[in-house]
Order: sequence, then structure tokens, then C-alpha cells
Amino acid sequence: MQTTVENLDKAKVKLVLDFEAKEVEKAYNQVLKSVSKEVKIPGFRPGQIPKNILESRLEPAAMKRYVLEKLVEDNLDKTLKEKELKIFSQPFLEDLNPNFSFKESLTLGFTVELIPSLNENPSYKGQKIVVLEEEIDIEAEIPKQLEALAKSKGELLEDVESVEEFDKIEIDYEGKFTDNSYMPEAKGKNKTVTVTEKNFAPGLLNKLIGCKKGEEKEITITFPEHYVEGAFSGKEATFKVKVNNINRQKPSAIDDELAKEFDCENLEALKEKIKQELEEEKKKESLYAKNLAIVNHIANSNPIEIPDWLYKKISETYTTILEDDEHDHDHEDDEHVHDENCNHGDEKNDEKEKHLLEITPLLEKQILNKAKVEIFFLHLLDLEKVPIDNKTFNDSLNLQDRYYKQVYGKPLPDKYKQQLFVQFVFRSTLEWLINNNEFEVVKINPNLPEDKAKLEKIMAEMALALED
Repeated sequence: MQTTVENLDKAKVKLVLDFEAKEVEKAYNQVLKSVSKEVKIPGFRPGQIPKNILESRLEPAAMKRYVLEKLVEDNLDKTLKEKELKIFSQPFLEDLNPNFSFKESLTLGFTVELIPSLNENPSYKGQKIVVLEEEIDIEAEIPKQLEALAKSKGELLEDVESVEEFDKIEIDYEGKFTDNSYMPEAKGKNKTVTVTEKNFAPGLLNKLIGCKKGEEKEITITFPEHYVEGAFSGKEATFKVKVNNINRQKPSAIDDELAKEFDCENLEALKEKIKQELEEEKKKESLYAKNLAIVNHIANSNPIEIPDWLYKKISETYTTILEDDEHDHDHEDDEHVHDENCNHGDEKNDEKEKHLLEITPLLEKQILNKAKVEIFFLHLLDLEKVPIDNKTFNDSLNLQDRYYKQVYGKPLPDKYKQQLFVQFVFRSTLEWLINNNEFEVVKINPNLPEDKAKLEKIMAEMALALED
């Protein structure tokens, strides 16, 4: 076998494998021998079927596929290692004559995307990294939590005249950006939301305060510059909203009886339970803040030139939206009108309409940071041999597999197993980074706009990078 490597683009090459006729025929005979052990033909033992009879029973197209798989399996990974090609994704077979013969030479051409290189001295270990954490007063939070629990168990009020803050309301809505670019999830019916400043779309629901049941209102809002959904950031949008129903509860008394509703002996026990839950949540928030600080440090301290093909690949993932064709919007949906599980009742049910999100400056930043972090983590696995706890992963995988079998009656598909492994490696790498760096924790006051804005900016820019 002869091999050649041709540069196509930054971090992309064409790998050509030229097989001699005798190599192709050898692979064919090996496949034939393997298949003969599985095929059942009356009058012959498995593995003892004459070659001419066996060949007459096999589909030529299937045999070509098996021979290709054999040649690729035996040679591709070995060649990649010999050529020291570190791949970013699975090589794509492009050059192939579908009418090839098992007794002739064969050329296979692969497009190979490589892991882009890092700077000579990457910055990721032994660093002192600043972590921004929200300062949370747990003792001050406990009464607020008690009030929320009391309201959740309160009596449902009838004949509520108009919307107030913290009401649960059911709405129909339809939104659009004022520049007429595509807005995902822009329409819904009978969606239940709680009226707060930040819920649903920032600043939208509070403008419904005072509206009566059945009232319709047109509202214009501007999404924050650092809104975590980058495609919305800084954009102006108009929503037509109809209030279908208003639900409000009269808070129950905060006493021992309320505590028993939440499986606590008395009110003091309920307070202690709330405190423990808040402390546990605080630990999770602290870990998330460190994860955020790590990926932010990696993205900003390690300049990496992102190849065009990688930018395009990641941007397509986050900007291409497939929705049900818009031939029927009259059905009800608790979340979104464009729900892939809904039944439109005609033969077009499986059709999808393709939409592209506009790449705002923030979304572009998110995509670039996602690419940088992916590249860096792939290098890190090789540079540091980050330990992967296979037993923990296999235990988790077995648990997921059992659950999947219970729900769907079949084993967990391989593609989901691969996704779970990638997520596990991502989390293991983050844990390794946290254990090999120092952190300077800076508490920020969520009530100070300038402090809050710093954290929101970092969180928004790194939103995609933190996805598994």
C-alpha cells in the first residue's frame, strides 16, 4: 500500500491510500472466509461452503461494503499514527470508484480534519485564576424561600381581575425581530409562565402587569447585549401577547403545619432543610464558577487560529434550526408551536423547514470560544494524559442503558454511548484543570449592576464552551 498526504487547508489534509490488486483480493478473501462462517446453505457446514457457491449467494454491493470496511479498519488508523496525523473528527471517504473490482488496484481518498496547533507554551497549569462568585447571604434567603413555599401551598384565588407580579399566567404569544431576521421558538399557545422581570424574555412579562384575562397587548423589548442566547443578544423584538388565564394563590401561614407539608416535623426543621439545600446549591454554584473561570482563561490566554472549516462546522451546529413545516399552526402546544413531536394529521408530518440564525457579535464570540476550548481539550488529553475513570463511566453507562431499556425496550444506541463518553471526558478534563490550578475567589454583589454585569458578560461569552 502506498500513501500520500496533500495539504488542503489549515489543519486539513487529503490522505490517499493506494492498494495493489493483491491487497484488495486478500481483503476480499478474508471477508469471504468470515462470511462463510455465518451463512447457512443446505448441504454445507458453516465455513465449508465452496467459494463459487458462496459468491453466487452474496450481494455484490454488500461484499464491496464489507471489503471497504476491512481495508479501512486494517489500514486507516495505522496510517494516521505513522503519519502523525492527530485527527479532530472521523476522516471522510470521498474518492471512491463504486464499480471497483476485487481483482484490481483500488484508491481511497480521505479528507482529514486535524486538531489545530497550539502556541509553544500554552497557559493552563499552575495558573492563578480569578473566580467571580455571587455573594449569597443564606440566612437572608431562608425567609424568601419560606414565603415561596407558603405561596405554593396557598389557596387558589378565584376571579382574579388583572395580572400582578409573581402570578402564574397562561399566554398565547408571537414574536419577531424588528429587523425581520429569523427568531427561533417565536410562537406558542397556552404557555404557562410566572410573571417576573427576567423570566421568559427579559422585561416582557412585567409589561403585562395590569392586563385582564382575554386582553391582548403588543410589546417591544430589547434583549440585553450579553443575553446568554447569543442569537438574541442586543436585538429588538416585538411580541403580540394574549393573556388567556391568571392564577394567583393566597399564601398559607408559615408555621408547623406548612412544615409538615414538606415532610418536616416542625418549622425549625423546615428552616434547617432549606439551609442545607441552599448550602448544597452554593457548592454547585462555586464549582460552576470555577469551570467558567477555567474555560474563560483558556479562551483568552491561549491564542488559537481557528480554521474556516471548524468555524463553519460549529456555527452550523448552533445556527441551523429545523422546525416543522408551517402548514398548520392552529394546534395547541404547552411549549412551542413548532414541536417536532406534534402530529399535523397529514402526510407532511415529517417535513422540516430549515432556518438560519443571524450571527450576532456575541454569538460569533461564543462560537470562537467553543472552538478554542474544544481544540485545547483535545491537546490536553494528549499532553497530560488526563486520567479517565473508566469504572465510573461504565457504571454510569450501565445505569443509562438499563433506564433506556425500561423506557424503550432496547439497548442504548451506540451514538448516545459516544455522546455520554464525550461528556464524561469533558467533565474529567475540567476536574483535572481545577485540581492543577489555584483560584482567587472574588465575591461580587448581585445587587450592584456593575458587578453583576461582569459575571453576565463572561457567562454569556462562554455559554457554548461550557456545553459538554
